[in-house]
This record gives sequence, structure tokens and C-alpha cells, in this order.
Amino acid sequence: MSLAVSKHFSLEELTVHHSTPDLANEPGTGERWYLASLCADLLEPIREILRRPMVIHSAYRSPAVNAAVGGAKTSAHLDGRAADWHAEGMSVQDAFEAIPIHLPYDQAIYEEHAGSRWVHLAISRVGKGPRRQRLIYTSKTHGQYLAYDPNLVV
Repeated sequence: MSLAVSKHFSLEELTVHHSTPDLANEPGTGERWYLASLCADLLEPIREILRRPMVIHSAYRSPAVNAAVGGAKTSAHLDGRAADWHAEGMSVQDAFEAIPIHLPYDQAIYEEHAGSRWVHLAISRVGKGPRRQRLIYTSKTHGQYLAYDPNLVV
């Protein structure tokens, strides 16, 4: 049985990374605190709005896992401040567009890479206010993060 971080999210699903099963990916106390905040402040409220389960692709990443998957050296995943996900039975675009602007997210990014799509959602560091950036990264943005525009969805 996995440790519950919140009502609908477990530590196991927030730390498992299927493409790197042999690499250690155990968050420390600070990362666990951020994961709990991410769930309480963003993931649980969004799940309530969507009224459907969310599948976590990636949340916390150890430095080794982050490097193996080609993550940014300053990725919020390293602190447990970000999750990549999709909602069951709903398009990624619809799930992204349902995220309310009033929630305290630092970044909400509609991402597409090699035919896969997901929402990247991150909280800000302690002491910093949320930027509430709504961005998009797809083959149509040519490797750049741009302000979200539904016309750039692939």
C-alpha cells in the first residue's frame, strides 16, 4: 500500500517514472512538502473541477531521473513542485483550458512531444508568488515556450 499524499494522489504515483525504473527516485523531506502542496493547491482542486481521475506521467524527479529523461537543469520536478498529467476520458487541450486562472500555479503548460500530450503544472517556490504563466510547447512552436494559443495545439 502506498503512502497517501492527498485524497487522490499517492507518493508512489508522484515518484514513479516508467522510463527509468532502475534509477533511485526517493524525495527528501523538502520535496515531499512541495508534493503535498502541489496536490493540495493544484491537483486536488483541478481534479474536483474536471470530475475525473488524473494520470500522473511525472512529478518528483531525482537529479539522475531528470538527467535521464532530458529534463531542464532548473526543472521544478527536481523540487517536487511540478507534475505532468492528463485527465482520463478528456482531451489534454480541454483539461488545460479548464484550469482556472485564480489557482496559485506558477506555470501551466500545454505540452506535446513526439505525438504525446500532457499538461505541465507547477507551483512556485516558498516566498515567491505564482506567476500564473499559461504557455504552450508543441511542434508548431519550434522548440520555444510561447504564450498559450489554442491555434498552436497539435
